[in-house]
Amino acid sequence: LLEAIPDLFFIIDKDGIYKDFVMKETELLQIKPNDIVGHSIFEVGFSENMSRKIFQCIQDAIGKGTIETIEYALSVEKGTAMFEMRIARLDDQSVISIARDITRRKITEMKLEEARQKAEEADELKSAFLANISHEIRTPMNAIIGFSRMIGSPDFDTEEKEKFIEIIVSNGK
Repeated sequence: LLEAIPDLFFIIDKDGIYKDFVMKETELLQIKPNDIVGHSIFEVGFSENMSRKIFQCIQDAIGKGTIETIEYALSVEKGTAMFEMRIARLDDQSVISIARDITRRKITEMKLEEARQKAEEADELKSAFLANISHEIRTPMNAIIGFSRMIGSPDFDTEEKEKFIEIIVSNGK
């Protein structure tokens, strides 16, 4: 059953030493039992900072009985893979660590974030464009409306009304 699940299962003691692991065979990770079992979390490829964080999670899981969750990147043969690790207390001396490959999910999240940012940028550009166009249309329209009203007024002679018509045509263009 454990080999059918795509997650990686590790038993780690309170000192950070791997005692056992089970994983489905995968092209992504080529882990051999001798590379893991008997080795410390400080020796298997994690950065110093990440190793300390995992160690602290092991201590918290054993001491407090909590389930700890960590996300981390790991260099693999084909690049970098992202994992989510959950650490839970097995007994007073050890924890079970369940690691899941979340690379696809993280890539999708990054693409969605990029798309969201592009959509926000496009919305801002559209708003700025519409505000600019609105201003550009409103100014000549005010002249057209104002001079159109003046044409109908008996207070102006024919020569002035012809100038108003030229202004209306000019602003219309």
